[in-house]
Amino acid sequence: MWLQVSLIVVGMFTLPTMVLWFVTGPVLKAFGAEQQLAADAGLFASILACSLPGRTAYSQLTSYFSAQKIVRPTAYASSAGCMLNLALGLVLVLGVFVPGWDGFGFVACPLTTVVTEYAMAIGFWYYACRLKKLHEETWGGWDTDEITWSR
Repeated sequence: MWLQVSLIVVGMFTLPTMVLWFVTGPVLKAFGAEQQLAADAGLFASILACSLPGRTAYSQLTSYFSAQKIVRPTAYASSAGCMLNLALGLVLVLGVFVPGWDGFGFVACPLTTVVTEYAMAIGFWYYACRLKKLHEETWGGWDTDEITWSR
């Protein structure tokens, strides 16, 4: 029950944060940043903003299980996420392992992070909840009756 409450509460802060990240470029310009710097930072932040729902889900899931001293799924997902981010970065950003190609460069940096964040969240959920069913002892599933102002 607390997992779903935390997902809703933190989710309410995730959306405004995404909006703020989407206006990074114009805000930097308004504060006098160089045109190219503001454009690059705005593009980076806008793409990275798309990772926030996945990051939020992963964060709340790992906290939920960690509070129960169930940390192995987090270790697996974080390790896999590091390896995935490295592999995607090498290939998509730098073009490593692809002869004659230099990668997509700067723009691929936040894209690899977005993919990694969602992969970690989905992988964690699949392993901990679908495969191992580690949540069943303390949470029977989504129940809207559990979401109240008193919580």
